Amino acid sequence: MRLTTRSPGRPVHTRRPRSTTLSAVAPRPVAVARTAARPSGAAGPPSATAVRDPAPTAADSAAAQTTQRNTGSTVGVLVGARKFSTGERPRHRDCAIIGGCRTRAPRHDRDTPRDRNAVAAAAREAGVGAAVSGAPDELIGRDEPLRALERAARAARDGAVVVEIRGPSGIGKTALADCAARRWAARGAAVWWLRCYERGPLAASALDALLAHIAAFAGAAADPVADGAALAWLRSPRTGGLAPVDPAHAARALAAVRAVAAAAARRAPLAIVVDDAQWLDADTRRALAAIVRPPEPPRVLVLLAVRSGGGTGSADLGVDVRTLELAPLALADAADLARRLLGRDARDLADAIAAEAGGNPYFVRALAAFVRASGRGASLSVALDDVLHARARDLGADCRALVELVCAAGEPVSERVLAASTGRGVRDVRADLAGLQRADLVVAAGAADIVEPFHDRVRQAFVGAAGAERLRQLHRSLAVALDRTGEGGDLALARHYFAAGVHDRAAHHALRGADAARASLQFDRAAELYRMAVRLGSFSDEEERRIQLALAECLGCAGRPADAARAYRSAADGAAGAERIDLLRRAAEELLRGGYVREGRAALDDVLRDVGLAPVRGGRAALATLVARRAWLRARGLTWRPRRRTSDRDRLRADACWSAAVGLSMIDTVRAADFQARHLALALRLGDPARIARGLAMYAGHLAAQGAGRRARQVLSRAEAAADAADDLHARALVQWAHGAVHYFVDNDWRAALDRHDAALAGFRALAAGGWEVDTVELYACLAALFAGDLRGLERRVRAAAAACDVRGDRYGAVSLRSRFILVWLLAGDAEVARAELEAALASWDSPDAGFQLQHWFAMLGRADVALYAGEARAAAGWIAQALPLARRARLLRLPMLAAQTLYLQGRAALALGDAAIARRVARQLARVPVPVAAPWAGMLRGGAAALDGARAAAGREWAKAAHDLAGQGTSLHAAVARLRCGQIAGDAAGARAAAAARTWLRDQKVRDPDALARMLLPVTAE
Repeated sequence: MRLTTRSPGRPVHTRRPRSTTLSAVAPRPVAVARTAARPSGAAGPPSATAVRDPAPTAADSAAAQTTQRNTGSTVGVLVGARKFSTGERPRHRDCAIIGGCRTRAPRHDRDTPRDRNAVAAAAREAGVGAAVSGAPDELIGRDEPLRALERAARAARDGAVVVEIRGPSGIGKTALADCAARRWAARGAAVWWLRCYERGPLAASALDALLAHIAAFAGAAADPVADGAALAWLRSPRTGGLAPVDPAHAARALAAVRAVAAAAARRAPLAIVVDDAQWLDADTRRALAAIVRPPEPPRVLVLLAVRSGGGTGSADLGVDVRTLELAPLALADAADLARRLLGRDARDLADAIAAEAGGNPYFVRALAAFVRASGRGASLSVALDDVLHARARDLGADCRALVELVCAAGEPVSERVLAASTGRGVRDVRADLAGLQRADLVVAAGAADIVEPFHDRVRQAFVGAAGAERLRQLHRSLAVALDRTGEGGDLALARHYFAAGVHDRAAHHALRGADAARASLQFDRAAELYRMAVRLGSFSDEEERRIQLALAECLGCAGRPADAARAYRSAADGAAGAERIDLLRRAAEELLRGGYVREGRAALDDVLRDVGLAPVRGGRAALATLVARRAWLRARGLTWRPRRRTSDRDRLRADACWSAAVGLSMIDTVRAADFQARHLALALRLGDPARIARGLAMYAGHLAAQGAGRRARQVLSRAEAAADAADDLHARALVQWAHGAVHYFVDNDWRAALDRHDAALAGFRALAAGGWEVDTVELYACLAALFAGDLRGLERRVRAAAAACDVRGDRYGAVSLRSRFILVWLLAGDAEVARAELEAALASWDSPDAGFQLQHWFAMLGRADVALYAGEARAAAGWIAQALPLARRARLLRLPMLAAQTLYLQGRAALALGDAAIARRVARQLARVPVPVAAPWAGMLRGGAAALDGARAAAGREWAKAAHDLAGQGTSLHAAVARLRCGQIAGDAAGARAAAAARTWLRDQKVRDPDALARMLLPVTAE
């Protein structure tokens, strides 16, 4: 659900000042915890009077440098280490924590009370997590938005809530969030304030501030609240190498982030405020998603202040997102604000300023300051940029040069760097900065000696006015100064050298920053930086091949299959032997995982030939070899023993079969099962427990789909043992998925399946596994949610996952989700919109002439469902008749659950056409399908046939029994429809009440038109 709230009447964004002087309008100290972050969207928080970081001592700086060279894993080290690893200069507060922890904590991999005490002491010294006293400020005319935020805060008592505060620059998003945060803090809530910077691989990440808050809370806790060593890994300063990333660390780290946030939320209400969230990066979004994603998310409120027209990717967070739109000020409110700035006797001038500002509070403030400085006779017909430039000119050339440097820096910058950039003394620079602060052109960014533009509009004005050559000079000065002072991390140096046109230095630092981002699991950022390094730098063929490999791995982990495949192919150029084959195999696997079926099959066939295996064959041949291989596996048994020596060829053959098995598993089930059996046989021969565990888990999933539940459970017990022996988290997540598959295909226990699939999703997401694993398990989780009747959860899951697939270019996930779950788009009651969404998705998929795939079966279900919903019975029957022979030929209907859904669809189409005889015949076939849900579905069809024949009592009995059985199984959606039809056909007051109750249940699940949905699931007139 998206809640859109607009401010009626008197929408005003700015807080009411204590006096009428201009300085009084500056925000007061913020009563929330924040880490060296001042939002760019407004004058505060924090302002020059807000939380200040202590200046670092020499010991702090030395300790920070020591930490940069050390990979210690206590909780305290994580506070600042990642700033070095990503290339961002640590803020003074972070340096203090680094210093405190590094000097007090021993080097080991376990968290102890002594470590936590050290972190707590360092955090207290640095001020992280400390609340500043002060009553909440009042906002003029923002009562309704504040009430909306209060409602969201109350809703967060029951679970995670995300609110986007949207509006143009200067409209007061930050002020609104700050006022609400002050109120919550005054009532004892904890508020973590994060700040995003303009997008790009070289921008600072809000993840640093989030992890600093996490560290401060974990360090201050009396008892362990999370895996401190795992948290440290997320910020560990590993650079200078391209060794593979251990995904186990990602799993531990994100789980620990969630655990700390949950502990903080249990102690006090928790709000996480993200300012300038239009620049929210994928890595911070991944960490936030780890906190708020179901199941059982912490009770936390996330506020995202977003500039109009900007996207946050908040759908990826996996929870409902509420939207709060901030409109411009009403004219009367803008005039009221201007009078408060100019004085009560300036009514006419205030009215003129209000009219000129167009309702933008920041413009009101800027124009009022301009009038105060220029005299009351100043013309108001002046652009805001001119006002800002006039302020700088009035302060002199040195001040203008400083504000240009601050704006060009792109993030907070210290007095030392500004002094080095201009060749002036620190004292002189400090004096000029004080004047710029009084003129509202710069503001202290947490620490007393670190500044940034007063508002992002200031940055735009001065950067936009500087010519290209002047900008190059500014960036060169900043780059040299950052190098000279030692305050520049790799990202900042790469950014400024690139903007200055010094590309070789930019490439050097971009590569170092990419290595560090990859090591700390920031895959999207790392990929952009690797691309930048290759584009700008000069590398040997071997160096470039290694960079392309790292790029490919990052793109794969980020779920961007087509891009990853191209990078793997680039890395394969010039490689030889087993390395080349393996890189091409990985490229083929990425294409198949992403739904690029034709290209993927062709690439995979080449790899299979290279390793001496037969390429992908047709359905009958694959079925014959599958039967033979399964028989061989049963005769051989699933025992194995480790082998010390294995050949590259055997490993390549096993991995090639695995690529085919996973790449085809949700596309061509028979061919996938054949390659899965080949992979398992080769893995058992190799004696590698990780490969065996994955192979057994996939084998169990295939057995479950075929209805062989007992055998699947036996295989699963062996898969769990192999996963434990390998200590392989990827294999363990696959085992969770296979357990869910048994619950789904065999037991029809939707809730148990959903729990297992959510556990598998958590495992894969924490491992930063690529898109295929997440897409596939999400698909199974959505199926379980659909049959369980959790339509609210289904809509949230499907829309979020489909949007994420669109962004990544993941065709497999985007098409599968939209075609199988078109019901999500039917919930709104518009069949034409749903049909357009479905056809647009299917247009990107291969034609069924190239082979009938699972997605074509999804398309049959989706198209027929839309037609039934719209009352188009003949169209529904036509879609079924067109696809059914192809589905049989592809052997899809050998899988019991797929057969049951297909027969149920056939029976519904027959009922819609008014053909009771065909409906009864299909019901008899459906009743023989060996899955629990088949019998009550058959009863629904029999009841429909009876209703068509006029046997109302018989129809009522069939539907009543079906409703009872479906409810007992937890198949709640179909049970509700059966109850609705049963109540309708009863024709009495009790029946009317039952039908009304069923409609109410459906509406509670966001079904706008319950009768249209009933027409789709049980299309017979019962009244």
